[in-house]
Amino acid sequence: MVKTLTWSIVIVCCLSGVVFAGDRSSYGRKQARRDAAVGYRVAVIVGDERCRPPKDYNAAGYARPIDVLGTPNEPTGYEAEHMKQWSCSYQRPDGTIVNFGSSFTPLEQWRHSRTGGDGGVQ
Repeated sequence: MVKTLTWSIVIVCCLSGVVFAGDRSSYGRKQARRDAAVGYRVAVIVGDERCRPPKDYNAAGYARPIDVLGTPNEPTGYEAEHMKQWSCSYQRPDGTIVNFGSSFTPLEQWRHSRTGGDGGVQ
């Protein structure tokens, strides 16, 4: 079970085109305001021609994507605890599976990143 979850995290991180908006980026103060509004560090998902993330996650019924490496404390709030994040997957003709986003809530994804996906505390 842990091996499967580890591979899915690798696929999400490596193939998804996730861009983590760090302190050196051009987002600056806008990023900080966005993070403070939801209670966790927000990641920016780029997508591709087949999988386009919504412009307004909340209006589409999704939580904003979490940057688990940039969120040191457990995320709180309704969005983090109850709303699933946007995700999109498809298989290319050459057999490559492309996955953008995550279908976990931000809180679930944060906890999995800290426990290795087994639910226990390390």
